[in-house]
Amino acid sequence: MSISELYNILTFNVGLPIDPAWSFFIMLAVGEIACNIAFNVVGKMYRNSSIHGSFMGSSMHWIIRFFVYFLIWAVLFGVITMINFFIQYPAVLSYIPTIMLIPILCVEVISLMRKIKKWRNNKNA
Repeated sequence: MSISELYNILTFNVGLPIDPAWSFFIMLAVGEIACNIAFNVVGKMYRNSSIHGSFMGSSMHWIIRFFVYFLIWAVLFGVITMINFFIQYPAVLSYIPTIMLIPILCVEVISLMRKIKKWRNNKNA
């Protein structure tokens, strides 16, 4: 079994949580992007003399292509899942500003406390 056959087996059932037709075309584009990235990286490796021979070049191409494919898929899957979640539960969006304000308020309170402590130390000195 060649590396390309293994790649095809591992990526055959990978999809996105959307309509299967859209998922197919998006994953087709992801596969092409992964192929172009792997091709360019392996080309640079050949130019830098990091690898020699067709076996090493082919192996590196398929390994890089596999990891890039799944990295892009994971990012897309996460973004689509998050969008679907916010579509199903739009009230959650109203909590985001509050969640973002809590750390900001904590930093401001700590900063104010330090200024007060510094002012008191300077006043007593």
